[in-house]
Amino acid sequence: MRVTYFGQACTLIDAGGVRILTDPWLTEGAYFGTWHHTHILAEAGVSPETVPKDVDFIFLSHEHEDHLDPETLRHFRSDIAILICKFPTAKFRHHLESLGLTGIRELSSGEPFELAKGVKATISGTAEYTNDAALFVEGDGCTVFNETDCKLGYADLQWLGNRGVDIGFYMFSGANWYPMMYDYPDEVKRALTRRRRQSPLRSLVQRVKLTRPRVAVPAAGPCTVLDSNLLWLNSEEQGIFVDPEEAVRALCLAKLPV
Repeated sequence: MRVTYFGQACTLIDAGGVRILTDPWLTEGAYFGTWHHTHILAEAGVSPETVPKDVDFIFLSHEHEDHLDPETLRHFRSDIAILICKFPTAKFRHHLESLGLTGIRELSSGEPFELAKGVKATISGTAEYTNDAALFVEGDGCTVFNETDCKLGYADLQWLGNRGVDIGFYMFSGANWYPMMYDYPDEVKRALTRRRRQSPLRSLVQRVKLTRPRVAVPAAGPCTVLDSNLLWLNSEEQGIFVDPEEAVRALCLAKLPV
């Protein structure tokens, strides 16, 4: 098995002659040009044009633009096999159909699906009220877990730990505007920001302990804001978008493999 990480929750998994691309967001400026990758993709030579197009499957976890980028998806054929979780409603599938995608396959949460001989994928749905999902792939005697932004229940995390994860990609940062854009006194806002930054790092450590990967990679969650008037949103004192290096430090302090 070979795994290539492109940024945010986007990985390319090669196993048993099958290629699975996860949550491709390979452009900059999601959400009306406001969200950019924590480390700009162009500096690493990554773009929709440079990523292989001969993938067999694309896994899409949910509809947020930093996981499902229509501009990136336009670089793939419209009938490519799209793997999604079978959610309680068809809203997500209908959204993908509106983008012109025709090869959508809804998989039940927790049920292994054979991608090819000797290669299986298991999609697990979130424990929260929102539609979101994570992916676990087994092949070539190896396993890879991509958590995306999905908050799995305890039983699913424990199942992964018992199953065995060779390499896991984990969310580690908040990704909304609380409390930065709220009208709190400065001292209160700074205290809330510290709490919001610490909470996902504590959660990251606990989830890695439960799933027990051989290697843990801090992946999804944060963004960088490049608007010159809003650069303060990237600071530790005023912003909640955690840098990957902070996540690595948290895992190292907990003596976890990273």
